[in-house]
Amino acid sequence: MENRIIKQNMKLQQDLDMARKLQLQLLPRGLQIPGLDFSYLYHPCDDLSGDMVNLFQIDKEHVGLYIADVSGHGVSASMLTVFLISILSKRTHSPARALYRLFKQFNASDFDRNSYITVFYAIYNLKTHLLSYSNAGHNCIPIICGTESVQKLFMPGIPISNWVDKPDYKDACVYLK
Repeated sequence: MENRIIKQNMKLQQDLDMARKLQLQLLPRGLQIPGLDFSYLYHPCDDLSGDMVNLFQIDKEHVGLYIADVSGHGVSASMLTVFLISILSKRTHSPARALYRLFKQFNASDFDRNSYITVFYAIYNLKTHLLSYSNAGHNCIPIICGTESVQKLFMPGIPISNWVDKPDYKDACVYLK
């Protein structure tokens, strides 16, 4: 019996190691966008995490960026992260609209009442330098550090959850130098 338990634990650990490698593959890598410098540090507290950052090209003029955290840890959190990555609309130029669509899809699924996703989502226009952003309950406020000032991109919002019927996500914007 002890050998069977040890074998099963080894198999579970191998599965977790593979899931961690797959999750790390979902992070942005090697994306080259002229005029934009992007870096991040990803250090989850567990083997699998609900933390996610992503940067992606929407079209020739727009780049999307989000920072997200899902409820829980481990396998269930990492799977909810996969849901986020696959569902978040990467076509719209309105972060608030994209968050509302994500909210609708989340609520069309049968997720537990304790499950939720917090997301700060921004879209940067490479030509106009306008950063549009919205927030779905993410409490780590992004900060823009400029040569003349520091600006917090504070925006209240309801997490992606089944806690309310119709959240009111709003877009805000700021020009970047």
